Amino acid sequence: MDSPPAQQKEIERLIAVFGEEEIRDWTPDSQPPTTQDLASTALFLIGEPAVLPLIQALSSNNNDVRRWAINTLKDLDNDRTVAPLLEILKNQNEDNIIKRVACEALGSLKDERAFEPLINLLLNGNNRFLQSSVVTILGDFGDKRAVGPLIKFLAILPDESIRMWVVHSLGMLKDIRAFEALAAALKDPNEQVRGMAAYALSKLKDKRAYPLLLDLLNNRNTSYVEDNAIRALGNLRDERAYETLVKIAEGKFWISLSVSEAILALGKLGFKEAFVTLDRIFKNADNPKAPAFYAAIALGDLKDPRAYDLLLEEISSTKAQPNGYAAIALGKLGDTRAFEPLVHALQNADQSLASYAAEGLGELGDSRAFGPLLEALDSPSVYVRFDAAGALGKIGNPAALPALEKLALTDFKETTAEQGGPATVREAAISSIMLIRRKLKEAEKIV
Repeated sequence: MDSPPAQQKEIERLIAVFGEEEIRDWTPDSQPPTTQDLASTALFLIGEPAVLPLIQALSSNNNDVRRWAINTLKDLDNDRTVAPLLEILKNQNEDNIIKRVACEALGSLKDERAFEPLINLLLNGNNRFLQSSVVTILGDFGDKRAVGPLIKFLAILPDESIRMWVVHSLGMLKDIRAFEALAAALKDPNEQVRGMAAYALSKLKDKRAYPLLLDLLNNRNTSYVEDNAIRALGNLRDERAYETLVKIAEGKFWISLSVSEAILALGKLGFKEAFVTLDRIFKNADNPKAPAFYAAIALGDLKDPRAYDLLLEEISSTKAQPNGYAAIALGKLGDTRAFEPLVHALQNADQSLASYAAEGLGELGDSRAFGPLLEALDSPSVYVRFDAAGALGKIGNPAALPALEKLALTDFKETTAEQGGPATVREAAISSIMLIRRKLKEAEKIV
């Protein structure tokens, strides 16, 4: 169905903005988008009627217009986008930056028609800039047919920065055929490759990896490699790692390793005996605050019902600074009894606790959280708005879309590294809109 003339004109106007000079009005404590960012967001919110005009914009003589059009089409997640993007990959004279953006869009769309062209670029291309992008995309793509080509590429690759991402993608594919290649990468001269190989091995869930990972800890390595080896021991879920992880978590290992990584790994390990150690670390008032924070998260990951009362007491206490991570952990436990306490914490005057409670409600996934989270979007705290926006995406109620769309165009306030790196409320809202739209699309396919 053709879009109304007024909407069509607005779409054309917005696409034209892609070719204009970038303008960004900086303000304190915010990360304002460029005019192109805002135009792309507006087109994303328009949705389906914008798809064909954006595809037509791929023929523009202005590469800035084409780049922004591709990125917007990627977010719109429409099947009609695949064929024109594949044409860009096949064009021998195409600009490499445009090709790379097209590769990334195809990887996001995860359409199987893109698999062979991507493999061809990997093995027969001569541009490392493009190949590095393809390597990452193949891991995200999830097609196990990529294992053989990635192993072949790893064997002939001199560039250590790309080797690291080949190793990462082999781990993402979770195929046992990659075991030998990843085990060999543990001896790579580059620490980034060794560390990534340790983590990637754990994704295969092959217990042959256990002694290899232990060797990385028993023989001095860089902190990056050691931290990844500790994470890997948790992800491997091999109970033989329990005692080693307890020693590191309690600072009793023979070398100084990351206590926080070991605490988190105990939660991932899934070994119920870990509850006693995590309980002790969580309650130890003599410890610095950080171990208790990580212990809370680990208790949530462990999903031991004994943790419920412990975590509930923490967020319900009258402490001046309660451990907010306990709210996230309560959500991770998946116990529906946590719903009302988390809503109460969301409405707490302590905005830090309220933001963690919003994240906890997202982890819990209880549909009753929709109303309280929607109200939290009006909070004066950027952290509460940020986490509430993210949680609404996990809840998945389409009724949240109008409020999230408003934030996507208006709320540029920036959170801090404590939330996992610079990010804006706007970005959280856009991610949630994409998540809700994807769920709606999947539901339509089922019907």
